[in-house]
Amino acid sequence: MNLKSNIATITIPSTTYVATTAVTYSHDMNIKKVIFNDPATIVYWGDGSKTVVKVCEGDTFDAQTGLLLCIAKKIYGHTELKKVLKENLENY
Repeated sequence: MNLKSNIATITIPSTTYVATTAVTYSHDMNIKKVIFNDPATIVYWGDGSKTVVKVCEGDTFDAQTGLLLCIAKKIYGHTELKKVLKENLENY
């Protein structure tokens, strides 16, 4: 397992978020290729897997958001990511 500590600054129009995280994971997080093809963002990883996220109907495609969601989906997995988002955004 790898343990990485990262500091990320994410800028979304009119808002800047700074996040410090310590993430433990056992899979290859090296990005080999990213394809932005509205409405989808596709990431091919160093371990040979791929992650796909798509814009919901009525939303606007944003490459940065797509890439960030692919990374989050890779770290958490689809089901756990949905749970984490639901728990933390329920009052937003």
